[in-house]
Amino acid sequence: DSNMFADVSAFTLCFEIKTTTQSAEWVHYLGVGNSDDVFSFVGRKSVAGQMRMYTYNMYEWEGNSSVYNIPKIFDYSSAPTEYQKVVVSVQPGGNMLVYLNGELVTLKNSNVSGSPAWDTSIDETWATATKNSYFSIGGRYNGAADRMSSGSIRNVQFYDFAMDSTCVSAYDSNGYITTQDIVNLPKITGLEEVVFDGEPTNVTLKASMTDQEILSSLNSATAQLTLSNGLTVSTPITWESIERDGEDCYAKGSINPTKLGYSNSYGTEIFYKLTVVQIKGLSKPVFDKEVLKDEIIYNMSNEEMLALINTATVTITFMDDTTKDVEVVFTEIKLVNNEYTAYGEVIFNGTFYGKVSVVFDVTEKKEYLRREVENTNLIMTFALFSDTHMRTSNGTTNFLASLADAKNICPDLSHAIVLGDLSDRGISLEDDSKTELDDYYNWLDNYEYKNSKGEQIPFYNVLGNHDVRTSQAEGFADVYQPAVNM
Repeated sequence: DSNMFADVSAFTLCFEIKTTTQSAEWVHYLGVGNSDDVFSFVGRKSVAGQMRMYTYNMYEWEGNSSVYNIPKIFDYSSAPTEYQKVVVSVQPGGNMLVYLNGELVTLKNSNVSGSPAWDTSIDETWATATKNSYFSIGGRYNGAADRMSSGSIRNVQFYDFAMDSTCVSAYDSNGYITTQDIVNLPKITGLEEVVFDGEPTNVTLKASMTDQEILSSLNSATAQLTLSNGLTVSTPITWESIERDGEDCYAKGSINPTKLGYSNSYGTEIFYKLTVVQIKGLSKPVFDKEVLKDEIIYNMSNEEMLALINTATVTITFMDDTTKDVEVVFTEIKLVNNEYTAYGEVIFNGTFYGKVSVVFDVTEKKEYLRREVENTNLIMTFALFSDTHMRTSNGTTNFLASLADAKNICPDLSHAIVLGDLSDRGISLEDDSKTELDDYYNWLDNYEYKNSKGEQIPFYNVLGNHDVRTSQAEGFADVYQPAVNM
């Protein structure tokens, strides 16, 4: 089943298993068998009756040392003759715990001999499976069945919450659980706070706005929910409508805490009181002079930039159509859609009426450097590059972009110096009888790089360690040995 975990995050899986000697080195008893998000129980041919917990996206595969981060759940010298009751309880933001015959095993079993104990903690975003992962019993299935196991599995039960030790004990004794067994599990009991992604709204809310305009302005948010054990969990809020009570305005939303894995005595409705100013609108900021007192350069701090922005006047239009002009000082800068934008608060008689913004020009680095070069009496100008790591005779995107930048900044370049590493490593990708250094020089021979006078700009190259590696050394010394010996 590829959708078994689609609607849950916390869960408990219970089953009884009796293994037999395996004919294959690796077998799949039960779980999700895919290579991205894996949760499964597996066995090995080398140890009869062994079962291990395999959780690929919790623990790294140490491929170089052929060590698998798989804690052993049980390991008998011969296949067990009795069914073993296994419970795996998963709570994202908490732990993944495995019980064998009612006893917690994951906190004490190590992955392999000499390895540290299994860390059972998992974060809130831990996911059991993806759409490509299938839950299967008796073998792995990812479009085709493989790693078939032998033995017997029975009484498989799946719950959409994480069992605690009391529930596990009841299951071990009875083979099932009842409502009485879960009464002490943590429950959602209340709302601690609503947390927005930034400000609650993307514009200042005005009394003249329609409900739909206010609803459309709401930013995404999560509900921080209180549990009966004192902890908190979070879940997204879906904003649905706006409700008004006189001058008060509330955003109404809902939550779906099902995937959290807790029973819910709080409910699903969320209300958040919004700040709405009782005005019809704010004018755009008007400047007596220019927006800027002086030029703003790319490498200035926000404080330096703000000091160069003039104050502005903003007109407030109240609900009775009266107006008031207010002076605004800009106190915040953001880079929005590659534009520098300054923000200022509109405050009158101690009341906040919203924010206004203005886009301003900043002299970018390339333009600033180009102008500095033009205004300086230079004897010679050259460009210095390093670590091009060329792998083909077509050049590299970054190097070509850097060459263009250098010429834009200084059109009268006299020459270019390229410090090693000119090439990256080894044999040419285009001709295995050549080296990547050959590719670099072939590219350079055909590259047109002229200054503003129409003169081809010469390149002076310095070798680096990547250029003289053994993999490039054959036939290399005759031509380049003098440079290597420098």
